[in-house]
This record gives sequence, structure tokens and C-alpha cells, in this order.
Amino acid sequence: LTLKVGDTYQLLTYIVEQDDQLISINPENEELNYSSDNESKVDVSNINDEDKGTVSAKGAGTATITSTFEYNGETYEANTRVTVAP
Repeated sequence: LTLKVGDTYQLLTYIVEQDDQLISINPENEELNYSSDNESKVDVSNINDEDKGTVSAKGAGTATITSTFEYNGETYEANTRVTVAP
């Protein structure tokens, strides 16, 4: 994912079950968590509302957004690499 400084982007989280069923995870779900490994470059909302998962490009560089979710006793994790252009 490539953004420009000042851009925002809404991440959507899905789980694909073994039978290929796609399950959309609601942003307000408390089991869903987002974090950025470089908040000075890329920040991500982790507040339980409709803005949860909103990525904000703060400064030129790169960051990895990690989303974690617990579903049916399993923990899932996905990483999204974000590059911010000046």
C-alpha cells in the first residue's frame, strides 16, 4: 500500500474459513486490534468505532500495520506494509 503524506486509508479485515467462506470483521469488534511499528510515519486507529483501522500517513517512510483478531478460539494476524511518499 502506498500513500502520500496526509492521506488516509480504511483497512478492512476478513477471515477466509477452510470452506472458503469469507467473513467480514466489523471495525467496532473489540476482538480486532491494529498497531503500527512506526507511528511517526503511519498511524492506525485502534478505537472501537467506525474509524477503527483508519490508516493516517504522517511522514515519508515505511511502516508495517499489524492486525490481530480472535475468532472461534483461534488468533489470526495479518501484516500490511505501508509506504508513505512525500
